[in-house]
Amino acid sequence: METLTDISGHPERRGRAIDSCCALLDAEVNSKTGAIAFGVKKAYGAVSKLESGNLIRNVFDKLFDEFIEELDPFYQNWVAAGGTPGFGDYLEERDEQVAEALLRVTDRERDRVDSRVLVLTYNSLRGVAMKLVRPSIRPLGDMMQNHFS
Repeated sequence: METLTDISGHPERRGRAIDSCCALLDAEVNSKTGAIAFGVKKAYGAVSKLESGNLIRNVFDKLFDEFIEELDPFYQNWVAAGGTPGFGDYLEERDEQVAEALLRVTDRERDRVDSRVLVLTYNSLRGVAMKLVRPSIRPLGDMMQNHFS
């Protein structure tokens, strides 16, 4: 069975998927409302300006393979189950486990970076991360199925 790493390894697919991940993150941040939204949007805006406005894409590019590696067991199980419902639906049914898998990647990266600003920003949002990440699980799965099928 082909892995997500195999499927996503093609440079064109990878680049398009990273662009879509950036667009998905922008949309998710912009859709936030309520008490948490102000802090999330402010932190995201500050971080987005780093590295001449390329930090978000650079981070996705750097961590893409780790995200794919964490998502591959879900993909393998989905394929083994017949590939239905759609991958987004499949992931949404397991949104807590998927969010934890994705956050393992970002936690590891936080532990590797030297930027005090990034670490403080990440740590300030980590407590609400599950609440922030879970709504994006289905769109992420839909996007991945679109790019990798």
